[in-house]
Amino acid sequence: MIFRITPPALVLIVTADILLGDAPLPFPHPVVLIGRIIEFLEHCLYPEQREEKRELATGTVLVFIVCLLTFVLSWAVIKAAYLIWPFSGFLVAAFLGYTCLASTGLARAAVKVLAALEKEGLEEARKSLAMIVGRDTAGLDREEILKAVVETVAENISDAVVAPLFYLLLGGVPLAMVYKAVNTMDSMLGYRSDRYEFFGRAAARLDDLANYLPARLSGLLIIAAGWLLGYDPVRGWRIMKKYHHVHHSPNSGYPEAAMAGILGMELGGPSSYFGRKVDKGFIGEPLAPLHGGQVREAVKVLYLCTVLMTFLGVWVVW
Repeated sequence: MIFRITPPALVLIVTADILLGDAPLPFPHPVVLIGRIIEFLEHCLYPEQREEKRELATGTVLVFIVCLLTFVLSWAVIKAAYLIWPFSGFLVAAFLGYTCLASTGLARAAVKVLAALEKEGLEEARKSLAMIVGRDTAGLDREEILKAVVETVAENISDAVVAPLFYLLLGGVPLAMVYKAVNTMDSMLGYRSDRYEFFGRAAARLDDLANYLPARLSGLLIIAAGWLLGYDPVRGWRIMKKYHHVHHSPNSGYPEAAMAGILGMELGGPSSYFGRKVDKGFIGEPLAPLHGGQVREAVKVLYLCTVLMTFLGVWVVW
């Protein structure tokens, strides 16, 4: 269970994520603890003298320490629980695996933005959207908000579902926890800002490497899920092949283009991050004006991708 996931454990982990989502815990969430470790190490390692090579070196050291600590601590906690009682070890490993996933949490966040947009207006929708995206949300209009939600759902099908399950199958719970650490470091340090241009480069590059296969698998799963929902898989494949390279990320373009293809919408375009304008390029070809139903359909695709990845995982393990 530590390094080899079993089919019952995989089904238990995914079921818990779907049913419970981000349920309140009586103690800090493991990913929150990882974030605190990152903040502490950044405070200790960030060089006082700003110089490119020094920032690259210290940022790389931070990445190494966080990955090593995450792996060792995850393994140690599970091993200790197994030594106390094998079933408690199973439960601890299953719990840590559950915390690596976020399908229902992502779905609820997307629906919350849509509900705010439809019932409370733009300002509330912008506030809700700011909780799940890194871009500046002030000033976004209705269509830009809808587009941002669908983009976030598509990208996080890979980051929050497919990739964690991929590494859970590949190396058990400790490796899945390391992936979450890599993903967290990228979200905290991987920005092209003045502070993190060099210090966060190692985190960003490792995240690109870790998501290389999961992102492409996510694109295929989105197309398959779209087909099961009655959408045109050929169009989804064509749009993914044609537009995946438009995204500035080497990975995010695959799930976003696949989602744009099956839903018949256009994603991407100019955005603002920390006051800095970024032209991400347009992904997809719109068949109809943007509407709230596309967010609901994206959420259906999210859940179907979760189920498909679980079936795929059970098949691979067996």
